[in-house]
Amino acid sequence: MNVISLEKILDHICQTFDISNDDIKSKSREQNIVNARYVYFYFASKYTFKSAIVIAKLVNKGRTSVYHAIQESENKYNTKLNKMINKVTF
Repeated sequence: MNVISLEKILDHICQTFDISNDDIKSKSREQNIVNARYVYFYFASKYTFKSAIVIAKLVNKGRTSVYHAIQESENKYNTKLNKMINKVTF
């Protein structure tokens, strides 16, 4: 398994979904920003050995947000989020 820095993952997600780092770190509940944040959480947990607290702190969220995002990404019925995850390549 390759290990990538959290910052590189975040930058790549922002570039892929055409949003700014400030947007993904904001308190915005716009669906495209929330989903991009979830995709960041998914890949950060998959490609780093960082704790949920560290992953969440980079985008000003709590650890439970990371757990929820991972749970949502594993939900096969959440097709929109799964499509977004499949769009990202490292």
